[in-house]
Amino acid sequence: MKAMVLYLFFVLFLVNSCVPPNCTKSDRSANPQINDHQQVSELAKEKYGDSITIQENETKEFYLVSSRSKSPTETAIKFFIYEKEKQVIIHEDFINHGSVKWDGRYKINVQKFPGTVKKNDQSMDKLGYFFDVKTKQKIKE
Repeated sequence: MKAMVLYLFFVLFLVNSCVPPNCTKSDRSANPQINDHQQVSELAKEKYGDSITIQENETKEFYLVSSRSKSPTETAIKFFIYEKEKQVIIHEDFINHGSVKWDGRYKINVQKFPGTVKKNDQSMDKLGYFFDVKTKQKIKE
């Protein structure tokens, strides 16, 4: 009986000593959202520096990453849209004056504000576009 107990103890000790302590799950699979955010943050810092804004869409499938220039004379916005699943930038753009924001689950609203506007100029009423992240197409207003 003592031999059987010692044998079981030895087998359990041997099995436990062969298994590494961190083998349950990789860091990537344990919390992919944190790693996605870190990866996008590092990519954005490489492209735009430290002044970045990262926004997820409602379904948490895409990131809208933007950077507004800090100069008082320059109000340009650089931005890109990052798809988490494929880990790629699906759209990138630059506007001199304007705004960029999520407009629903899968649309980005890009508004361009004109610099100098002539009186009664109807062509300048609406500038900008929507971008559908699912179809990866620009939609004119």
